[in-house]
Amino acid sequence: MFSGVTKPLLWISLAASILYFATQPWHPFTGSVALKGLCIAPLALLAWRTLPGRDGLLLGLALACGSLGDVLIDWRAALFPAALGAFLIGHFIYIALFWRNRPKPSRLDPLEKSLIAALCLFAVVMSVYLLPATGPLAPAVAMYMGALTGMVISAVALRLPERWVMAGALLFLVSDTVLAISKFMAPVPGREWIIWPAYYAGQLFIAAGFLRSRGVRIP
Repeated sequence: MFSGVTKPLLWISLAASILYFATQPWHPFTGSVALKGLCIAPLALLAWRTLPGRDGLLLGLALACGSLGDVLIDWRAALFPAALGAFLIGHFIYIALFWRNRPKPSRLDPLEKSLIAALCLFAVVMSVYLLPATGPLAPAVAMYMGALTGMVISAVALRLPERWVMAGALLFLVSDTVLAISKFMAPVPGREWIIWPAYYAGQLFIAAGFLRSRGVRIP
């Protein structure tokens, strides 16, 4: 399946992401919030336009929630809880999408089981060290960490042959972990080189990987 809108939307997304990353030293500037919104929103449109049915709707909605969260988090610092809520909803939608498409019966191999166990352990360790530093946001951050971990686990359980979706989910986890540590505990050295590239690549890999698994040609 191929749509004529695939290349333009993909190139808009890639160009906006590169430009947003390259202009980080000058953020915020007039238009930087809109530029950030143009990074993931085209991927949501791509999902809606190229993948019919419930899967396309869910993938597009999850990406749209990410785009909304991106805009809110840069628009105003006071909107951080709202941005967290947008990403949280996006993770729940991803979980629903991946879980409904998992192999049935699902038989995980030893490596996948080990990865899921490591993810659960990582979530516990992060909760112990991070949550005390989040103050009144602790309940929301705890819920978000649970949803993020669940999203990555469901991506592992999806078991797509090319593993793009799993790689994207893990990159999303890396980005959010560095962001959370830098925001609530101490700045991570080189965070400006990690957070955005890992986040954008994560969303791109999830979108492209899932679409490819459903026969959509991604240039």
